[in-house]
Amino acid sequence: MTCRCVSGSKGGSVEASGFAIAEGAIVQRTTLRKLLAGATMLSFAFSSAWAATSAPKVMYFYCYGPQTQGGAPPPPKVYVSGVSSAVYTEANSAAASNEFRRFIAGKYGADFEPRCEFAGTELAAKKLVSLQQGRYRSAAVMTGWTWPGAAPAQP
Repeated sequence: MTCRCVSGSKGGSVEASGFAIAEGAIVQRTTLRKLLAGATMLSFAFSSAWAATSAPKVMYFYCYGPQTQGGAPPPPKVYVSGVSSAVYTEANSAAASNEFRRFIAGKYGADFEPRCEFAGTELAAKKLVSLQQGRYRSAAVMTGWTWPGAAPAQP
């Protein structure tokens, strides 16, 4: 930014200083807009390239039910599946839950809305299963069921 001073005044008049400041602000805004436009284009380019090369994350999960309703005593039997793996999506979660429900209805004659819990690693999911088993103790029925639509294990 350059400072334009009016000749004959000490350090320039207020009008001249205001003009120089306004001119500098316009240049700064223009430069900032160009930088933001460039950064936006780069972010779209990099995010598209990253999305194309990154594989979806496989999660590990188990399903169980029926759930204990707030403050109610635990159900006489709680059915717990084995650990399966899948790419987490709402569709996969719903499909696994529905399959577990059908399995329990067919094998044990119980009908309930199961819940599926997802974890980032197989070890974490197995730990959650053992916590459920400990929570429900003798009421826990370890079914061993795994989802047939499971994703292959990642290295």
